[in-house]
Amino acid sequence: MKTKITLHKSVSKGDLTTVKELIEQGSDVNVPDKNNCTPVYLAFCENNEEMIDYLVSQGADIYYPSKNFPDCYYNALTNGKVDWIRKFIENGIDPNARRLDNYNALIIMLSSQNYVLDAHRLLLEAGCDPEMKSKHGHTALDYLAGLGIPELDELYSKYSKNVVMNVQTEDIRDNYGPSILFETTEKGNAKALRTLLEQNPDMELNKCDKGGNTALGIAILKKKKESAIVLLENGADPTIPPLDYDQNTLALDLAQEWVKRGIPKFQEVVDLIKTIRNKD
Repeated sequence: MKTKITLHKSVSKGDLTTVKELIEQGSDVNVPDKNNCTPVYLAFCENNEEMIDYLVSQGADIYYPSKNFPDCYYNALTNGKVDWIRKFIENGIDPNARRLDNYNALIIMLSSQNYVLDAHRLLLEAGCDPEMKSKHGHTALDYLAGLGIPELDELYSKYSKNVVMNVQTEDIRDNYGPSILFETTEKGNAKALRTLLEQNPDMELNKCDKGGNTALGIAILKKKKESAIVLLENGADPTIPPLDYDQNTLALDLAQEWVKRGIPKFQEVVDLIKTIRNKD
């Protein structure tokens, strides 16, 4: 029992050296813990590609506990891991496989706020049905309808005639920048934001939404420190006024204001902006 716990804890901590030692000493690479999680599933949860690769090389079963809808596949869907979704499809996962709740891959991604375009495109191209119903009678299109993300609307419209393209939403995309960027920024999920930018390298970071806010401005206004850092690291311009009604306010001013108001974590954003400005 002690060996099992040690292996799982080592994987969760990302301690590859200890994991290798334990497996060389005979630890079962596929042993589930008390929550029925295998080491490779925990590595998926930590997004530790090096750990995943090692465990797979040692015989880890990424299809545990169900060949139809393994936990690792579910994790890849909820976190927008495009390369792994592709690997599962290439190795025979049915694009229309469903969990016990009858959620297919598209519903799972949309319900878990995974809006990575390439992940949705990959599944749609593989034949995943956007009109397949869950046990509650909902389809991926039902989830899509309430989002107002034009990039996804446009993508899904190629695979279903039932997608309603909202004219106002299209205007937001065309005139004020990609709404999916603002949506992901405001939710404060820095991991999802980083993935979104990695998968869409041509996305314009410095446009404004219809309220005159830049994505960086939204991140700082909403106190989403990690999102602000991701945007700055990917080229968001801190010298563009983030609010159209106050051309004198810059991202640096906003970040410094939060520090003054007792949110010390924003000092990291302040320091990063100053470093970027000094380079310029």
